[in-house]
Amino acid sequence: MTLIHPIKRDLIELNSAEKAFVDQWFNDNINNATCQVIDHLPIEKWRFLTYLCDHKGLLAHGSNLTDLTELIPVAKQRGDLSEFGNATQIFASPDALWAMWFALLNRNMQYAGTANGCGRYVDEQGRDYKRYWFAIAHENITEGQPLADGMIYLVRPDHFRDKNGEEWGSKENVTPIAKLAVSPEDWPLADAILGFERERLWALLESSAENFPYFDDPTLWKIIPPRYQPQQQS
Repeated sequence: MTLIHPIKRDLIELNSAEKAFVDQWFNDNINNATCQVIDHLPIEKWRFLTYLCDHKGLLAHGSNLTDLTELIPVAKQRGDLSEFGNATQIFASPDALWAMWFALLNRNMQYAGTANGCGRYVDEQGRDYKRYWFAIAHENITEGQPLADGMIYLVRPDHFRDKNGEEWGSKENVTPIAKLAVSPEDWPLADAILGFERERLWALLESSAENFPYFDDPTLWKIIPPRYQPQQQS
């Protein structure tokens, strides 16, 4: 993947040994009645999770909460731009990389604003691919670490009947089949977070929401260096 927004990736493919491992894990765990802890993977976590979502039909739910045994419908703590996003439900995604954003976003920070997106598309050759973008209000990135350790909960898609692109919702309680602890180092998009000027973004949304997310506006989005912290003067 090239970390230029919007970030593009093809559906993931594994080598034969990786595929054999993940296929066997899926067959052994798809019918779990309780949430099992995943550890000691012989494959990068994001590749493991992404293959399960891309090719095995599982959904991923990301959270800072690490001890959940059942997922319960709740309203988002912050308002969403869509009616779907403001509904009281469990949110999960058929895209594990997007779910990792929600697992890793540091909820201890008082954000002035965050923005993100994920979509699935088809190219001229008929091949599926994904596009992403992730952004945090500029002042939040430069004042502290915006990412923290979190958890990915893997769920079957059965109860997620409401769909809004790559965001699916369930109004019923759901028991995950497994969970996997993740850290910012596990996420290959950690160095691709953009900063934005909050007041300018809100003004654009009020005047021309149909053009969101405004990637052609060079005054809005700012590339943030890896590790997010400004360089200290020696």
